[in-house]
Parts: sequence; C-alpha cells; structure tokens
Amino acid sequence: MSLSRLQTQFNDKGFLLLRGLIEPEFFQGLLKCVAEAVDKRARRLYEQGKIRDIHRDKPLGTRWQHVYAEMGNYQKRRSWDEDVLTKELFDLMRHPALLNVLETLIGPEIQATGMFALRPKVPHDKRTEVLWHQDSHYLGESTAEQLIVSTWIPLVDTDEKNGCMRMWSGSHKEKIKEHKDTYDENNLLTRGQTVKNVPIEKTTPNILKAGQ
Repeated sequence: MSLSRLQTQFNDKGFLLLRGLIEPEFFQGLLKCVAEAVDKRARRLYEQGKIRDIHRDKPLGTRWQHVYAEMGNYQKRRSWDEDVLTKELFDLMRHPALLNVLETLIGPEIQATGMFALRPKVPHDKRTEVLWHQDSHYLGESTAEQLIVSTWIPLVDTDEKNGCMRMWSGSHKEKIKEHKDTYDENNLLTRGQTVKNVPIEKTTPNILKAGQ
C-alpha cells in the first residue's frame, strides 16, 4: 500500500493494520527480553514456594499461563513495563519502517511520549482486559485537537478467541466519547474507564500474527 493510501485510510478509519511492516527476525531480541522476564519471575515464585514447577519446557506464548495457573489464576502486577525498558525496545521505537509510516501521518518531527506497556493477557483473568476507551480521554482533553499515534504490536498471534484488540472505525471523527470511571478491578485501566454502548458491529478485530 502506498504511503498516500495509508494516510487516506488512517484519516478515514482512525487506525491502520500494517501486516509485514517489520521483518519477524527483528523481534527476536525483544522476545528474548520477555522470555528472560518470564523466567526470572517463575524462578522467584518457585524459590518462594508459591509454585512447584517453573515450566521451563513450555513455549514463551504459554509459559506464563501455566505459572499463573499454579498461583490460582492471580497475578499482582498486570503490566510488566520495566521488563522491556531495554535497547531492544528503543530499537523498535526507531525502526525505519515504523518511522516512515509515522512521518506520513504526522510529519517529519516525531517525538516519542515515553508511554509504553508490556501486558501479558492470560485466560480467565478479567483484570487483564482493557475495556473500550479512547486514549485522548486519559491523556488530556487537549490531545483531542492533536494527533497522537499509538502503536500496538502483539508478541503472539492474536485473534478474537484469545482477546485481540478491536477498533471502532471512524469514531475519531466525533467528539471524545463519555467515559465512565467504574474503578472496576476487572479493567486494566487505572480508573476502570470504559465507554458504554459501543456498537460491536461497527468495530474491527485486529487479527494479527506476532510482530505485526
């Protein structure tokens, strides 16, 4: 897809699905960092006597799920941000292919906000769900008048069954939706923010392969 078509689609829908933008091999370093974080946490829990097996034989995509199940399907921290605060993350943020797309959308002056998150989504734990929201609601009302682009990259294959992200096409053209602060623990957002009455039939599931 040409850069001009990307811009047109972004302006129309408010999001882009860019499959194959970055070569899969590029993510090996970042995946290694995640694997080391999982291993470190599993070993710590084993030493504390909270689990009987560190599940070293399990693949990265499901290893934490098995550790988590041994803990009674509960994890205290739901975001592992500091675990990927590494050179590999910085290299991803300044990858030429990604910057080329961003330059098409916002121009050549690109600044990272410093906001990033690594969020392991595990089965049967609603506390790892992120409910319907608009970033502009909690970044501040002024951002509704500025173009701030968020990038979401799954590190495992995603589909509707395992909880892929969904987008509400065209909703960015309207005013910021009313968000209700529910303070519900079953929502990863800080105040349990959510938008009610989202027309699911107008939303698009982001079915992607790892690294897309």
